[in-house]
Amino acid sequence: MDKKLYYILGTIFIISSGFIYVVERGFAYYTWVGQLTAHLQSYSSSPQSPNLITNIYIPLFLIIGIVFYVSAYKKRDNS
Repeated sequence: MDKKLYYILGTIFIISSGFIYVVERGFAYYTWVGQLTAHLQSYSSSPQSPNLITNIYIPLFLIIGIVFYVSAYKKRDNS
C-alpha cells in the first residue's frame, strides 16, 4: 500500500470518529429538548453531553486514524 492510501484511511477514520461524536451529542441535545417540551417534573438545566470515552468507537477510530497517519509518515517512497 502506498502513502496516499494510508493518509486516506487515516482521514476516513478520524472523520468517522468526529461524526459519531457529533451525532451522539446531537441525540443528547434533542433528548434534552424533548424533556423540556414534555414538561416533565424532573429535567436538568443543561443537556448531559457525552464525553470522548462514552462510546468506545470514538477513541478507537481516532487511534486507528492516527496510527495510519504515523505509518504513512514513516513509510519510505520507492522512488
